[in-house]
Parts: sequence; structure tokens; C-alpha cells
Amino acid sequence: MSTEAVREPVICESRLRVRYAETDQMGVVYHANHFIWFEIGRVELLPSWGFLIATWKSMTDASLP
Repeated sequence: MSTEAVREPVICESRLRVRYAETDQMGVVYHANHFIWFEIGRVELLPSWGFLIATWKSMTDASLP
């Protein structure tokens, strides 16, 4: 049996409204818009963990995609 602590999953919710301009004539979301929404989720999630991107970037030479 593992001695590692089991962490509870972290839930961070962001509500977005799909805009008409983000869909095709059939009302289906254009696939490239998902990347924009993933970025919105990342921007909401990281600070909820206490992870500030600006502070991290000033301390390291690394970058986030």
C-alpha cells in the first residue's frame, strides 16, 4: 500500500456563454475556439492554487505555453 497522501480533486469553475459569432450556421462551436476557453480556464485555475504567473515569470527564465 502506498504511503502517499491522497489529495482531493480541485474544482475551479468558470462560466462562459457561447457567442453567436463562435458558431457555424448549424450552431456548432468552431473547434479553434476551445483553445481560447482552455486559456480562460487556466487563467482562473492557477491563481486559485496561489500560483501567480507574473511572479513566476519574473523569478525564472521559463515560460508557459
